[in-house]
Amino acid sequence: MQAAPWAVVQAAWTLPTLPEAPRSFVEGAARLLDRTKRTPGPVLVVAKSLGTLSAHWAAERGYPAVWLTPPLKAVGLHPMPTESRELAHRLRSYPEASLTVGGMADDLWSPGFRSTGQVLEIPGADHQLEDTDRHPSVRRHEEVAAAVAQFATGLLEE
Repeated sequence: MQAAPWAVVQAAWTLPTLPEAPRSFVEGAARLLDRTKRTPGPVLVVAKSLGTLSAHWAAERGYPAVWLTPPLKAVGLHPMPTESRELAHRLRSYPEASLTVGGMADDLWSPGFRSTGQVLEIPGADHQLEDTDRHPSVRRHEEVAAAVAQFATGLLEE
């Protein structure tokens, strides 16, 4: 994704526990990124897991997006029933071009999920888009990377 004309601006965090207001936390990080000086050009939001809670924020700005393993269900380490429900609704009706990727073995994914954009379901993949065997995991990551690259290239051709 760092090939022209895309410039990458990245947020990363390590959280010992889930923030009290996870969507507000993520949207705050997204607002900071959006104010970061960058070269002029198209914007593509690429978010993984908790970062996908930026979907409402990105939709308001009209940004196309790639949503990797969104927590569509409130289970395990992600007990966010309101956020998960609202996120699933937002992604089902996302107003811009989007690609949503989920692993079929991910407890946070809803198999058969559909949205207004493209959906890629990876059989046997967990929340990290991995399998217990390293070789299928590498192939899955390559498949996801290729899908993201194809999606981003398609945006430039529009």
